[in-house]
Amino acid sequence: MANSPIIRRPLPFKFYNASLIIIGINIAVFFITMTFPQVVRYIAMIPAVVVVY
Repeated sequence: MANSPIIRRPLPFKFYNASLIIIGINIAVFFITMTFPQVVRYIAMIPAVVVVY
């Protein structure tokens, strides 16, 4: 079986981009939940709670 260079080639790794995106999403969700506390019910991912409200 021939080794494919696409499979063997590692993906480019840039830690700072991923960490900044995760930090940005975290800050956005924090401010949304502080502004609208009822949003926590929808992002809790508990189907029974979401359906009730």
